Amino acid sequence: MSSKGLSVDEVEFLKGRIEKYRLPPPDAHDIEKALHVLSLSSVTLDNGLIARLVVNKGGHSETIDLAFDPLVVREMIGILKNSGLELGWLDAKGEVRVAKPKKVGQPRS
Repeated sequence: MSSKGLSVDEVEFLKGRIEKYRLPPPDAHDIEKALHVLSLSSVTLDNGLIARLVVNKGGHSETIDLAFDPLVVREMIGILKNSGLELGWLDAKGEVRVAKPKKVGQPRS
């Protein structure tokens, strides 16, 4: 891989690997067994992204490092952007939407 991107062969290899290992999407029941992320940091490299997560695992924190190739990063960006827009937690600019405070009615006298 060059510093300017992937070769055609590398892209095709990564696309094939993504399809080979594609998992079914998680459902609402999976939240119970999912690790809950407490903190995140990342660094981008020529060959992708490394994310360092701090997760709550059984009541204590644990650090996990994940490496993502560029095609997986692109897929993650699409999933997050589309889901955030569809579910209303991102605005059109990709910013997190802050709920407007509810108006409180006049107190009864």
